[in-house]
Amino acid sequence: MRRHSPFAVSALLLLLACGAGSLATRREFDGEAALGYVAEQLAFGPRVPNTDGHRRTGDWILARLRERADSVEVHEFTHVTVDGDTLRLRNFIGRFRPELKDRVLFLAHWDTRPRAEKSPNLGDQQRPVPGANDGASGVAVLLGVADALKRRPPAVGVDLLFVDGEDYGDFGLGKD
Repeated sequence: MRRHSPFAVSALLLLLACGAGSLATRREFDGEAALGYVAEQLAFGPRVPNTDGHRRTGDWILARLRERADSVEVHEFTHVTVDGDTLRLRNFIGRFRPELKDRVLFLAHWDTRPRAEKSPNLGDQQRPVPGANDGASGVAVLLGVADALKRRPPAVGVDLLFVDGEDYGDFGLGKD
């Protein structure tokens, strides 16, 4: 049995709720394009905050949102970790039909972990996580939803939120 991402299921439900009709014949959500969005993100390298791959991926997401959404907001902020590292982070929100009060919010994080410390492969535990299935897939689904909403505006307001810094790791839980 084929399993579908919760993001993909949510995207399909959103399109149905917005009057998309028969998805089997219309295909508003383009799975091939979404898969391509995963590959594009991976090409930037790991999206660990403060790295070039992180900055370039954020710029890429922002550009895609500006091409599709009715309005886009960028929230830049910093976070100082328990170890004293200052992370430069950005959240992006693309709004469709921002004038409507009834809204649906979809969210995915776009950063990746700095270390794969839980990997069963000891050699990988100090390497950053590429994040194809953790981060990139959620972003790809949201961008696929953005493509569909650009082609066929929704009946309700839709916000697509791309959060940063979610996957950085332990921010001090259990540390003295």
